[in-house]
Amino acid sequence: MLEQSSISFGRSFSCCWQCLANLSYWGDSVSTDTWACPCCGLDKRNEAITALVEGLRRSFPDLMVTNATRCRDHNREVGGSLRSGHLPIYGPDEDESVAVDITLIRTWSESSRRKLVYEAIALGAMGIGVYASHIHVDLKPRRQLWTSRYGEKPNYFFT
Repeated sequence: MLEQSSISFGRSFSCCWQCLANLSYWGDSVSTDTWACPCCGLDKRNEAITALVEGLRRSFPDLMVTNATRCRDHNREVGGSLRSGHLPIYGPDEDESVAVDITLIRTWSESSRRKLVYEAIALGAMGIGVYASHIHVDLKPRRQLWTSRYGEKPNYFFT
């Protein structure tokens, strides 16, 4: 079941409590990235998505991965697509996840989000979804860019 919670750094995240439990904030330092599924620990990320995140981090040092690999149960719990890039069904061996949800801890402005999207595209991202609390980035083979405002159906700008 989805719940909304306010994290101590003043931003609202729509997610399940297991994902929220992985977010911590202590002054100027941020908890480690959340690559593994929060309910079972499954971590089947593709090396290319890890490299893309590290490339983004060079320009955005306050970037944090809030969600990467999901098992099918957790994906269902958060309302993910049956063909979500978070599921370990992609990659060269068809058993890797190729998607991450990321956020910027201290610089979550419209201009910083726009710059992050352009940088992700330049680094090879194929799918990008811009949400109020995070940006979804994936390496699925089809190029897509979408936005979702507070639960509205995404608008696709290019495919």
